[in-house]
Amino acid sequence: MGRQLAAGVPAVGRSVGTSAGTSEASRNVGHEWYVPVPALGYSASFQGRRDQAERYFDDAAGVDLPEGALSANKAIEARSAFRRGHRAQAFQLLRSYIDELIETGNVIAASVVSIEFINMMAAIDRLPEAVYVIDYLEAINDFGALATRTLVAEAAHKVAARSSTDRAGASGDRLDDRQALAYMRDVLGRLA
Repeated sequence: MGRQLAAGVPAVGRSVGTSAGTSEASRNVGHEWYVPVPALGYSASFQGRRDQAERYFDDAAGVDLPEGALSANKAIEARSAFRRGHRAQAFQLLRSYIDELIETGNVIAASVVSIEFINMMAAIDRLPEAVYVIDYLEAINDFGALATRTLVAEAAHKVAARSSTDRAGASGDRLDDRQALAYMRDVLGRLA
């Protein structure tokens, strides 16, 4: 069984209406409604609260979930591994998550995977790979467009500053969710 926040309550979320911080989560469980910890991490990221977002993401990455549970935890585990300097492990974790999404047909989660992929590729100067997926993310839906302006903004600025030719070459092909997952899986397979 996974970690517990309080007397028998699994650490899969935090009650709505509590103040920020994972320590507060452990004191305020017991409410009927929960917000998944990864959602709190993305919310903090959208608001520019990076340190708080990383704490939520790190907390979420350590939660054991039941088999088949829909979760962004594997993408978040990859993010944490990458941030700690374990690049090969991060690439493998993200690739494994992509395999799972494709196998289960849960391709809608491609936008969440792409956030981690873009940030990793930009960090290691794989800008053509980053821009190809930025173009996908920006065009796929409203969440993707918002994520492009916020969650991958630094990577997008790096790409724009370094090479406009990469963007021009990549933007001609629009990917759907399944194609984006397959592309990211192939790139990660070469890097892992």
